[in-house]
Amino acid sequence: MPSLCTPTFVPISAAVERLDLPAHVLRFWGTQFAQIRPVIRAGGRRYYSQADLELIAGIKVLLREQRLTIAGAKQLLQQRGISHVRALGKATSDQTTTPMSAGTVRSALDATAARAVESGTSMQIVGEQLAIAGIKMLRECGADADTFEKLALANVA
Repeated sequence: MPSLCTPTFVPISAAVERLDLPAHVLRFWGTQFAQIRPVIRAGGRRYYSQADLELIAGIKVLLREQRLTIAGAKQLLQQRGISHVRALGKATSDQTTTPMSAGTVRSALDATAARAVESGTSMQIVGEQLAIAGIKMLRECGADADTFEKLALANVA
């Protein structure tokens, strides 16, 4: 089942799958571009943020599609800024991302609620917990105040 949004940090194995790059290339680009800053945990495991993934995707566009050298990509990063290169990567990832359908979300929430009720949790508490989880999920996905307002109006109708 697809996710509703991107997790906060992903391991290198998930990053290479999303970016369609070998792990050694990702590690090498990390040494060449100081702007790529994965969190390195115990044992040297790398975890990448969404911002890192967008930046790496943008660097991939510069190096692979626009055929710039590493030096040229670094120069462009310095001149145009990190947000420009991230935007290149975000545009690429937006074309490949498929949002979850409302039916799939509803099924997942229904199954979660059913498990909670089976465990003896009251329906009121289940409803409150699902609402809180939904709000957190929307915030993690980058929902803005306008989205929350539309949802609130839809629930009143």
